[in-house]
Amino acid sequence: MTVRKVLRTDHQRGPRTLSDRSSQAASRKLAREKETELALRDSEERFRATFEQAPVGIDHIDLAGRWLRVNQRFCDMLGYTREELLPLSFQDLTFPADLPLDLEQMQQMLRGETATYEMEKRYLRKSGELLWCRLTTSLVRNADGTPKYFVRIIEDISARKEAEAMLGSAAHELRSPLSHIKGFVSTLRTPDYQLGPDTRSDFLAEIESEADRLGVLIEDLLEHASWSGGVVRLRQVTATPSSLVDASLEHVRLELGARVVEVDVPDDLPTVEVDVRSMERVLVNLVQNANKYSPRDAPIHISADVQDGMLELRVDDHGRGIPVHERKQIFEPFYRRTSASESSVPGKGLGLAICRSIVTAHGGEIQAEDLPGGGARFTVALPVKGRSDQARQVGPARPKQLCASCGAERPTRTARVFTPEHTRTSWLLCQRCWRFLEVGFKTHRPTEDLEQRLGAAIPLNSTELRGWIKTGLKHCRQPR
Repeated sequence: MTVRKVLRTDHQRGPRTLSDRSSQAASRKLAREKETELALRDSEERFRATFEQAPVGIDHIDLAGRWLRVNQRFCDMLGYTREELLPLSFQDLTFPADLPLDLEQMQQMLRGETATYEMEKRYLRKSGELLWCRLTTSLVRNADGTPKYFVRIIEDISARKEAEAMLGSAAHELRSPLSHIKGFVSTLRTPDYQLGPDTRSDFLAEIESEADRLGVLIEDLLEHASWSGGVVRLRQVTATPSSLVDASLEHVRLELGARVVEVDVPDDLPTVEVDVRSMERVLVNLVQNANKYSPRDAPIHISADVQDGMLELRVDDHGRGIPVHERKQIFEPFYRRTSASESSVPGKGLGLAICRSIVTAHGGEIQAEDLPGGGARFTVALPVKGRSDQARQVGPARPKQLCASCGAERPTRTARVFTPEHTRTSWLLCQRCWRFLEVGFKTHRPTEDLEQRLGAAIPLNSTELRGWIKTGLKHCRQPR
């Protein structure tokens, strides 16, 4: 029997030959190669998108620690551009104390002892600040198993570290009044101690005082947590800078005692959109700090103007100033100035942290600096809203204000002299009269002629202000 193999035919092209089959196989191979190429290209694009758009830092480093590739997030975390980072090695920017452990774990991976490792470490930002991060490292190998490069994931954990530090500080601050309360209560409950009525009363007063202190601390902690967490809803209204300063000074009038506060806040400054209660809290805290750190007979100066489109409110004191390395740290929770610790100035270290959170929530900035002649200046910069005559009045309308010295309406540039020693009022002076009095107080010998000139400049019914002038003359500086 003879069997003949016949190729199938279609109705149009006739029998298929072996060359036809080879051509179709080549076409299928080419198609598969194109599909593989497209898949590879798609994979590379996905990798590139994942690498560049990841919410964490990613880098590739060679076996010596030099950067091969870094994503934008990692550049942003460190504050460097990609071009600035690539010539460096990770050793250059690792906090020295954390470097030995990082290098040892890399060597363990190269020896094949571990496949990956995690650690918490610190990097040095371009600004000089420390960046806390969680580092996860793996090793990519060649086809023959030899090490090729390291892939590392860097997660910013600075916020968590700050929270941990704040929690530890809060625990310490809370423990102090609690231990005092417990000590007094234990003594009162001990039958062996025969305490007289006066002693028992003193103990109970101490317990009440510590409980109040504890309550204030808890309130401050809750307020700081609310502002830091962004859960506070601002109730912003349009307000003038002068109204904010006036209201803030009213809150601390009794606390300041005989302290003189010089205020130079023009009425024609642009308005601001603020949560009035919160912004008053900021100014009150700054004035309280100035009062604590200044000598008893030194005035506090408050001024305001517009710089680079921002309203700047400034509070100046005559204290010891702030060292450069502390000017950012003082806004951290529970951080206290070195001068405060050395001089036993009371405080918890939360006030400025709350101030920074409030100002930041308003889109502003707060900073500290030293004054050329001594003392510290705290500046709050806020976005301006409009002219002062466009502001909605916060509270009842204020009466028309005149200069207490010459009786004229207050001109464009004005200044106030706020003396809490006199609780009935604070005196408003125009710029011309204020400068006249200031020169008399600071640069002239208190002669009889000067006292008569100053007295003649004050209306006869302003007996309190005239008394203040005579008191000030006793403290005039000698001429140079």
